[in-house]
Amino acid sequence: MQGLAGEQGGMERSLAEVRDRKVRIVRVEAGSGLTSRLLAMGLVPGVLVDVISNPKGCGPLVLGINGSRLIIGKGAAEKIRVA
Repeated sequence: MQGLAGEQGGMERSLAEVRDRKVRIVRVEAGSGLTSRLLAMGLVPGVLVDVISNPKGCGPLVLGINGSRLIIGKGAAEKIRVA
């Protein structure tokens, strides 16, 4: 199992840049509509997220959160800041 991405430098980045790691959500930088949708899915600051699949190039991300799997698009993932 991989460690937290933040353990390897503590650098903040977008969720879209992360592959095969567990990260913690720092903040969401999106408009009110997308922010509301992400919050409803449980993607809130402080939550630990396991990036299960993030294909290079295009395609959605598969995330593990609180025992569930979620799929979000790259555009939404780019608006989520993680460490």
